[in-house]
Amino acid sequence: MKSVVKRILEQPTRMLFAQEQHMRREHIKTLDTQTMGWLERYIGRSLSGNIPEMIRYTIREDSFNTYENRLIKRQLIELRHLLKLYAKIRQDERTQKTEAFADHLGYWLRDPFFKQ
Repeated sequence: MKSVVKRILEQPTRMLFAQEQHMRREHIKTLDTQTMGWLERYIGRSLSGNIPEMIRYTIREDSFNTYENRLIKRQLIELRHLLKLYAKIRQDERTQKTEAFADHLGYWLRDPFFKQ
């Protein structure tokens, strides 16, 4: 179990999201082909006739908020809950190991990856 969670935390499933915004031309670092095409269409429409002050720009971000990651998080939360219930109900030699593993699951769930 530890190796599986460790592998998930090292290489989580992610998606690349693109979001279009209008930014001031001074804040744009790189231009992509869509932005270049937009500039060609709107270059003469500003008040000064030059490059417009506000330019449509695409921002791309990695998101770890995928179905698979949410499912894994939910399963870990449920497993932790079940282990805590088991530790309360039964008082035997396995209780300490159960509580220790539930605490370890809580440690994994505090990882920034699961906070998203």
